[in-house]
Amino acid sequence: MEGMIDAVLSLLREDVAKEPIEQVDIMAIVETIAADATDGGMTVVIDGPHHMVVAGRHLALKRAMTNLVQNALKYGCQASLHASQVGDRVVISIEDEGPGIPPNQLEAVFEPFYRGEPSRARSTGGHGLGLTVARMILRSHGGDVTLANRNPKGLQARVTLPAAPTV
Repeated sequence: MEGMIDAVLSLLREDVAKEPIEQVDIMAIVETIAADATDGGMTVVIDGPHHMVVAGRHLALKRAMTNLVQNALKYGCQASLHASQVGDRVVISIEDEGPGIPPNQLEAVFEPFYRGEPSRARSTGGHGLGLTVARMILRSHGGDVTLANRNPKGLQARVTLPAAPTV
């Protein structure tokens, strides 16, 4: 099983590496994801500037952000995205109103095929790779994603990426 996991992730890494790095408006990606979700009857609210540019692989970044927004919608029924640029970093927080994750599992959920408490069980769908893939992609861009529980309920996925240098 470990060999199969390594093979799948290796294939994904190779696929991501083939895409050229270019100037990507991460907010255009986020707005497209939100529009698609809204068309499907879900609620996604975006707060932030209309344009923020990063150097990256468009399709890979779209895959990572889609995974994170879909998780918020699946477990929290709606998603609120807050975007800003802090120094040389783009920061996007994806927040939901779901049950959150037990504190001792906030890192474990990034492991391939990891499934936590019952609301994140197989009955809710998925394969336990969305967060793994999102983190792998974001780290390959010099960024990361971390999770934190919100008070009184909900989860925040905090994405950081290096902002593209201005020309």
